[in-house]
Amino acid sequence: MTDLIVNSDNDLQVIAGDIAIGRSNEQHKEHLLIAETGTLIEDITVGVNLIQFVNGDDEVGMLQKISEEYTKDGINVTSILTDDEGNIITNGDYKN
Repeated sequence: MTDLIVNSDNDLQVIAGDIAIGRSNEQHKEHLLIAETGTLIEDITVGVNLIQFVNGDDEVGMLQKISEEYTKDGINVTSILTDDEGNIITNGDYKN
């Protein structure tokens, strides 16, 4: 998917005075994880709201929510898991 690119501060990436455009699949996945349900004007049902899971103990619920939101957004999810340090590892990409 091609879209506007943002930097690590979620500001528009500017290169040589131009707004950057490029492959944005990973950026979209990250935004789905961060988004709170009800905050995106385009679709108020979108969002994992990962912050609600950070201090909780519902890992299964978190992984299910990620899978649901990714699938709803058109991502062909092959696996979602956490490693020993609690990092979320997702495999899958947008369907063509």
